[in-house]
Amino acid sequence: MARTEVQFGTDLLADEVSAGMALSQEAGWNQIPPDWDFFQRHGRVFTARTDGQVVATSAVVFFENAAWVGLVLVAKAWRRRGLATQLVNSCIAEAEARAAEIWLDATPDGAEVYSRLNFVRVGELVRMRRPSLGGVPCASKLAEGADLNAFIKLDWAAFGFDRAMLMRNFVQRQGTVLRRVAEDGCLVRDGRVARHIGPLMASSEDGACKLIAAALEGEPGELIIDLYRHHAQTFQFLLNHGFAEERKFFRMVRGKDAVPSASPSAFASAGPEYG
Repeated sequence: MARTEVQFGTDLLADEVSAGMALSQEAGWNQIPPDWDFFQRHGRVFTARTDGQVVATSAVVFFENAAWVGLVLVAKAWRRRGLATQLVNSCIAEAEARAAEIWLDATPDGAEVYSRLNFVRVGELVRMRRPSLGGVPCASKLAEGADLNAFIKLDWAAFGFDRAMLMRNFVQRQGTVLRRVAEDGCLVRDGRVARHIGPLMASSEDGACKLIAAALEGEPGELIIDLYRHHAQTFQFLLNHGFAEERKFFRMVRGKDAVPSASPSAFASAGPEYG
């Protein structure tokens, strides 16, 4: 039987977001169509196709002089054939052309692949999930004005890049809630199977726990949060409120000799797609 040819290209066609979503669903990830749209609008999506069907993707988006790699997905039948490596190399080439520092969050298996591409670990996160409690969620409203601008500054200080366009995109999505307690803040937004808490920035462990408690109000459905692992008190708080550890991620950056430390105000990320 003849070997099926794989064709590599850029960008999803107008009717192919559903193909990306099918890859997300098969892998058990939480992406929704607006995530794919964001990468298409503000970065590049790379694809591998066979017989005209999308079987693998990768994507890169740019924040100032930094690049973030995400949406690295391969259909089960096409895994372990080097597709992910080739697609990630396309992201690297795109970032290098812009002289951008390249970042990503990797699963443990993915980290082994990325380490061969000169990525090094600089931190660890843990995904925690709370099952649905039943009930009806409270009505939400879009965040705007001074609260949003202050939140963007919190995110910039914690993450290290200006991600205003991403934060504004999040709050424009239906169902997104911006929570503030004192000077701390987080977003809660829709996902494919669960609402996502993050990014979350706080000045202390106590502040983070109070903020999460506020975020849980009116959220009876399934929830996930990607917590920076070193926040032990917040980790225990989540366990005490029905969350369970699901998987871990490694924060990685390409070509760094020194290991940068995470900002102490960063408690939870926006998800592995965005950091």
